Amino acid sequence: MQGALEAQMLTNLTPIKPESVSRRYTIALAAGVAAVLLRWLLDPLLGHVAFYVTVYIAVAYCAVVCGYLPAALTGLIGFLGIFYWFMDPRHSFALIQTSEIHATIGFFLVSAVLIALGGANRNKQLRLNETIDALTREAHERQRAEQDLRKAHDQLEARVLQR
Repeated sequence: MQGALEAQMLTNLTPIKPESVSRRYTIALAAGVAAVLLRWLLDPLLGHVAFYVTVYIAVAYCAVVCGYLPAALTGLIGFLGIFYWFMDPRHSFALIQTSEIHATIGFFLVSAVLIALGGANRNKQLRLNETIDALTREAHERQRAEQDLRKAHDQLEARVLQR
């Protein structure tokens, strides 16, 4: 049971291939919305501090799994959701108050770092996965060649013994 759970967790953290554009952006959109909903659930505990804590998690996850641009989409959705529903005046897209500027600048800086680091990690993992696949194929080809060589050797020995 625990092995299956670990395998599922690894699958959820495995980078999605670049060809799966719709899947990557769907996950990014869902992560942005989920981050805002989680912040809404935590609002009674967090109050008027730590606005973007849930968005940071979603951005980091999307950067590793989906890539740079989907992670940026997650950050944008999270920012707009948090800005509208949690920053004063709530339920408004009024201009940022001077007291909130540091939080907004901090959000974009931290998000940029998370996206850069997560995206770089994702690219390395994708290259590693490609290398593993190539090495696995090569190992199978070598095993096949070795079996063919053994078979040819056995046939040759059988011919020699027949004489």
